[in-house]
Amino acid sequence: MIHLYADHLGGYYIADRYDRVFLETCSACGDSDWYEGEYETMEEVALTMYKYNSSDEHIAEVTGLKVNVSFEKVED
Repeated sequence: MIHLYADHLGGYYIADRYDRVFLETCSACGDSDWYEGEYETMEEVALTMYKYNSSDEHIAEVTGLKVNVSFEKVED
């Protein structure tokens, strides 16, 4: 499983297991990271990051995947 975390300083990172240590309060600023959830594939992680308006570059950095969005006209 892939665990996605939102960094309290901005951006996202992944881990191969859930760890409460990532959610501990920062001694410098008093904030903490957030746990976004558990995913089976990097595609799911990329989609979640895309939905939260991550940049294409950051999505590629975290997941190794390039963002490619397309739309098709619905037949009447």
